[in-house]
Amino acid sequence: MSLPRIDVELTGPEAPVPAPVDPESPALVVYTSGTTGPPKGVLLSHRAVAASLDALAEAWSWTADDVLVHALPLFHVHGLVLGVLGPLRRGGRCGTWARSRWTGSRGS
Repeated sequence: MSLPRIDVELTGPEAPVPAPVDPESPALVVYTSGTTGPPKGVLLSHRAVAASLDALAEAWSWTADDVLVHALPLFHVHGLVLGVLGPLRRGGRCGTWARSRWTGSRGS
């Protein structure tokens, strides 16, 4: 099975160059479940997210050529950070898979 590929033009006169980001600026707000106390939001900096992904890349020898199969939803911190930001940080690609493909359902 093959997923359709959609190429995106990243260069040219219309493509803006992103401004540098302060590594200590907030990247994500992660909401805890409150297992050991009241639920709360925790700010994760760009530096913290990058350091976590770089450590995993080193431990796993993760490259842009690797394919990550991930089943957690994107609203879960692991699904978003590892499943989406991880491959992008390595220079890889991200794809989505419809639930019916995982379950064998025919949509009925």
